[in-house]
Amino acid sequence: MKFWSCCQRKTTDFNQFLQQEPCSKGEHKLASSLEAAKLTAPCRYDFFQTGSTVVISIFAKNAVPEETLIKGNQTTLKIRLVYDFGRKDVDYFWKLHGVSNTRFMW
Repeated sequence: MKFWSCCQRKTTDFNQFLQQEPCSKGEHKLASSLEAAKLTAPCRYDFFQTGSTVVISIFAKNAVPEETLIKGNQTTLKIRLVYDFGRKDVDYFWKLHGVSNTRFMW
């Protein structure tokens, strides 16, 4: 027997269980929402700055380079990364210490 604990709609067929309409309470209300499928989730990253050089390494599986945005100047850096085949995204903003080179390498 399969059922969501929030609404107690019971079924014996797993596919039917996954296709149940969302209820108004609990975690089940997010299960079928397409909006919830796109998540904002942080990635692991390394950041260090020495003198006028900044090195940032972001570790994300299945990044989408066409949708990734990198903007910066000598004192700030903003990165919007889309990954996991476009299902997740993350925004980073750094204020740099001092003045840095503005050459980006991908």
